Amino acid sequence: MKWHCSVFDEISIVRNEVNFLLFQDAQQQFSVRQLLNKWLNNEQMEYPYFIFTIDQLDMPSTNLNTLVINSGELDFFKEKERVKQLQQFIKFEIENTEQLLQTYRQLRQQLELSFHQLTVSWQSYEIEFSLEDVTFEQIMRLATVHVSYENEEKLKVVDYRKFLLQISKRLNYNKRTSICFYHFPENELTRNEFFELLQQVDGEDCTIICITSNVSFLEAVPLRNIHLIKSTGARYDIEVLHDQIQLFADELRVTQMSISPEQLAKKLAIHDFFGDFTLLDERFREFLESEKY
Repeated sequence: MKWHCSVFDEISIVRNEVNFLLFQDAQQQFSVRQLLNKWLNNEQMEYPYFIFTIDQLDMPSTNLNTLVINSGELDFFKEKERVKQLQQFIKFEIENTEQLLQTYRQLRQQLELSFHQLTVSWQSYEIEFSLEDVTFEQIMRLATVHVSYENEEKLKVVDYRKFLLQISKRLNYNKRTSICFYHFPENELTRNEFFELLQQVDGEDCTIICITSNVSFLEAVPLRNIHLIKSTGARYDIEVLHDQIQLFADELRVTQMSISPEQLAKKLAIHDFFGDFTLLDERFREFLESEKY
């Protein structure tokens, strides 16, 4: 899967895994999120542009099963898109569960009877109500929906996120390629909670793309899933850094360290990416500044 965008150079997104994007420039990050919204709304774009390709074929958002999670949603199921998604899920479950379908039909009959009894007679006129054109979604708006565990335990933020991912998968009955965009998970989840969420989707047919500013979350994924976007739009080549660390492992005394070469590559890449060498060991600073890398 390739991501082509006017804001940065083409990057390879690892399918069915978690991918991270971290930007040097906050304006770039904002521009990418704006272009994402246009792409999700299937707006025509020439330049600036935003394109996903799978097997060299352009994939409009309408051909994919997409989910966007904006961290910090205070009321998970009052936001317009969440209400729509939840209604779709409830409708799907009712239509595909015989007992629920019977209960729903009984509910409509009872509502129709109640409204019929509300006939208003005035002078020579009668005013009647009909549910004939009332949709399932309109009926659902009459009630407040609560989501909890079967033991009535209240859901935590990470549980809501698991639930959203699960119902998104459940509603993907056309088996379209699934992509979830998660903006700044660090604003609502601890690192351990995020790792817990990753276990939920491990092995699932779902690609998660996280825009983050928290470098500690990068520990959860391999190097190829980390996309550090420079202000020039170029991707920082963390894989090359890792190769050089292995090549000069003896000189850098890597074997004497408590972290792996991959973990060291992540650490040094972040320092180099942001140009922050103040707390970096001198040998690593010299390595990053030398011609060896």
